[in-house]
Amino acid sequence: MDYYSAPPAVQQVEEEALAMGSLKTEVEDHDDGSVSTSSTPSSPKTNKKTDEVEGSEEQNDDDDEEMTWSIALHPRNMFKLVTAEDKFHLHKLVGVFCLTHYIFRFVSLLVTGSMGFEQHSAAKIVFFFLMHALLSWSSLIFHLPQRRNRVKPMIWPELRLHNIAFATRSIADAIIHTVFEDVFVKRGLLFVATVVTMYAADRISDHYRRLELITKQDSTMRSMPWPNDASAKLIAAVNLYYALSQIFATVGVLNVSKRWATDVEFALTTLFAIQVSALLMTLVRKSILGNYAWHFWYQVALGLSWVLLLYRFQQRSPLPVVIFRACVGGFIAYHLRFRFEMNKYAMWTLFAVLDAFLLDAIRHMDPSLLPIKPW
Repeated sequence: MDYYSAPPAVQQVEEEALAMGSLKTEVEDHDDGSVSTSSTPSSPKTNKKTDEVEGSEEQNDDDDEEMTWSIALHPRNMFKLVTAEDKFHLHKLVGVFCLTHYIFRFVSLLVTGSMGFEQHSAAKIVFFFLMHALLSWSSLIFHLPQRRNRVKPMIWPELRLHNIAFATRSIADAIIHTVFEDVFVKRGLLFVATVVTMYAADRISDHYRRLELITKQDSTMRSMPWPNDASAKLIAAVNLYYALSQIFATVGVLNVSKRWATDVEFALTTLFAIQVSALLMTLVRKSILGNYAWHFWYQVALGLSWVLLLYRFQQRSPLPVVIFRACVGGFIAYHLRFRFEMNKYAMWTLFAVLDAFLLDAIRHMDPSLLPIKPW
């Protein structure tokens, strides 16, 4: 199924309108994310729901922008972020707090080489991550259209619940590393968090399939809309990047390094990509960002985790070796999961066992006892 072109119903209406010659087809993306088609005389009309004049020059500019490769913001639509559903502005205030927290940690990493978690008590770190949990869970107050929008990358109920589940996993990852010291306790709790999250995501998707709101072939990331002229090769390459990023996010949860603060840093960067993706989809819904802009900024957010991974591991191994290991690990994991369709529960159980007993033993060997340095 091709998710990157206009839906068949829309295409049919467009063809009929062109044949008649006197009507034009409008593909209207409402503020609530639903898509409707109508054949009307080409004159502006007032939408009661949004109190905006459709067919105006400003609206047409936004529509054109969404189908191009622009990554620019449209500040004139910022007022749409204020909604009646967030009556006391709880979600927005928590969002500002969390965004400030992200900026502080990333700037601290650039300036000092550390996000500074070592300088805080466990209680303060737990508080920070509970605020991020409140941000994700408070998104449930907003009404969303039940069906996925096939024209724009906008959040829908299934994806919102997936985001909450995986954000909660990253938050649990950070808190576990902060509160517990015993490595075996950490590994056990992190494995449980990983399995529970995968199970919850599967049950969420099953629920929406039973309601026939999504199809069996639907994929949350591979089916994201693109500009109409996006090439198949570009889409395939970016989808591969998304898949590998998801794999390494799970690796980051299961792996335990020598420094607990490093594990908390990885958890934060993974959480950033998850939460910023939802923010970007909200900006698309409010016509503040276009289609490609969502992909671009989400790729940047995912890239922060890769940069941090390379930065941390190159501190104890040569950078070419780190890159080689990442490529080999990604190749094996990708083919096991997507080419050979290995059961994900079995795959991650195998990884957890190997990481705990075999890889951990190699990684923590004393280099002075070996003729050559280990990876």
